[in-house]
Amino acid sequence: MARPRQQAGKRPSARIINYGVEARDTLDQMAAKAPAPLGLYAQMLWAKTGGGGIAARSGTTLGSGTVTIHRNMHGTLTATSMTVTAYNGSTTAVAATVYVRLLLQDGFYEVVWEECS
Repeated sequence: MARPRQQAGKRPSARIINYGVEARDTLDQMAAKAPAPLGLYAQMLWAKTGGGGIAARSGTTLGSGTVTIHRNMHGTLTATSMTVTAYNGSTTAVAATVYVRLLLQDGFYEVVWEECS
């Protein structure tokens, strides 16, 4: 259905205004369903794996393991008291007691870099 256009010098009709509201509502719904772009809601962290490392991914199930979050204190990685579950998307397990970089996105910690053993 063709939308009526507003003519210069005339007041907009309620029908024309309603199209704008409907379009804005549609855009809001589309934006709400879109995944968060990397960088806006993501955070990179340093961590160190525990004695068991992090298991490898098996099929569509991510491997997981406990890591201790570390902070970069003027060039020195310093352990915090915070431990979290980190998920590994690789088919290779992450070794024990190595440093990793985690991406915190959507409430999950994902391994994106592993120290070479």
